Amino acid sequence: MISEKQLAANRRNAELSTGARTPAGKARSSMNNLRHGLTGQINVLPTEDREAHDRFCADLIDSLKPETPMEQQLALSVAEDNWRGHI
Repeated sequence: MISEKQLAANRRNAELSTGARTPAGKARSSMNNLRHGLTGQINVLPTEDREAHDRFCADLIDSLKPETPMEQQLALSVAEDNWRGHI
């Protein structure tokens, strides 16, 4: 548990944290989750080729021949993870 003094200091500091304000700053901060890739939801980076990604993943998924929804999900995960190592 923090003290009332520390809580008050945290609240004062929070008032100064307004986040990105410019379009460029917002665009940059929207990519913060790509730093380590563990929680990012972006499959293809802006510098990558979406069509190449889709072909790569489709070919790999087809070769695994998933039948059930769980197998399809696992095949997709394998394909996405391999794309990261492939590029």
